[in-house]
Amino acid sequence: MKIIFNNNVLTVRLTGRVDSANAVSVGKKILHSIDEHKAEKIIIDAKELKYISSAGMRAILKVKKAKPDLHIVNVSCEVYELLDMAGFTDIIDIRRTLREISVEGCEVIEECEIDTVYRLDRDTIVKIYKRSDLEDIRREMNFAKQAFINGIPTAISFDIVKCGERYGVVFELVRSDTFVDRLKNDPEHFDEYVEKFIMLTKKLHSTELDCGELVSANDVYRQRFAELEGVLTDDEMSELNRLIDSVPERNTVIHGDLYKKNNIMIRDDELLMIGMGELMRGHPIYDICEVYFACTYFFETGKGGENTDPGNDISMHFLEKFTAMYFTGSIREDRERAVNAVKIFGEYRKAYVYLSADDTDITYEERLKNAADIIKERVLPNIDIIMDALTLDFIEW
Repeated sequence: MKIIFNNNVLTVRLTGRVDSANAVSVGKKILHSIDEHKAEKIIIDAKELKYISSAGMRAILKVKKAKPDLHIVNVSCEVYELLDMAGFTDIIDIRRTLREISVEGCEVIEECEIDTVYRLDRDTIVKIYKRSDLEDIRREMNFAKQAFINGIPTAISFDIVKCGERYGVVFELVRSDTFVDRLKNDPEHFDEYVEKFIMLTKKLHSTELDCGELVSANDVYRQRFAELEGVLTDDEMSELNRLIDSVPERNTVIHGDLYKKNNIMIRDDELLMIGMGELMRGHPIYDICEVYFACTYFFETGKGGENTDPGNDISMHFLEKFTAMYFTGSIREDRERAVNAVKIFGEYRKAYVYLSADDTDITYEERLKNAADIIKERVLPNIDIIMDALTLDFIEW
């Protein structure tokens, strides 16, 4: 056993076996080190731990009781199974050693600036993240789990893996296509797929997740647009904040990144979400304007590839059908008001992207100017149109 103290974190590296022969001694040494260093956080590194008995588990429980902020990392599958059967995974943050995989020769389903999705085999796909850290990935998996429990069709993610220096998540998806590919390859059923997409979004927009981590979309947007202080005038910033404040707060889910090719898969005509990293809580208009933004922005810029080529305008056709079919019930009579508001809010979304995108082609100052120009020219002059439409029921069935 080796003990390291750094930055108020006590790391304990266990080796070999912790059983009845040495469990008491191991426990006492850890507790003594906690008192000696007055450590607040304890990490047990189990990379070289081969076995732990019930006596060893009792020693760990005493450490947990002394310092609740206890984490066990790099746990082998064999040791993890022992701890899981004993109920430790319910009371202690335990992280398994990540399985390492290779995607060499695997089919690329889709690639974007954030991740790449590969087909591993007939039954599974893997999403390899380009910049996310492990905590971001675990957070997304937790969101996906909560969404699944609450009836949102979500692909089952069952393993976090390492691929070179990057991390990924493996999903069970048998005989599946991306939603956008299905739109392109099966035009005869285009309207049916759009309707399925709408049903999925409305399920999202009527669901509350009990995971305590979803941030308010209003807060996210307010914080991001604060970067325009000094670029916009005080009066313009005041109007911009008035717009954000006018969006009703809701505890229901918004996806935050809809209509991206590798976020939604389709299997046996059922839509399944695999991209849940941007989940927030808030008003449905944030997601609806996301669809408008994605279809128009990528169509205008050509950044969406073949699916947004002017000669193959799937996105624009989808947008036309989506806006015609989404607003049902009593809101149908006010569809024009709602669609106009979504278009303006979509421009608002474009400005947000300029502020948040990691675009190396232009400087940060240029992105600030581009965002400010959109706000001044396309959003603020039409702010009352949005505020008027926000009185409508966006999720009435």
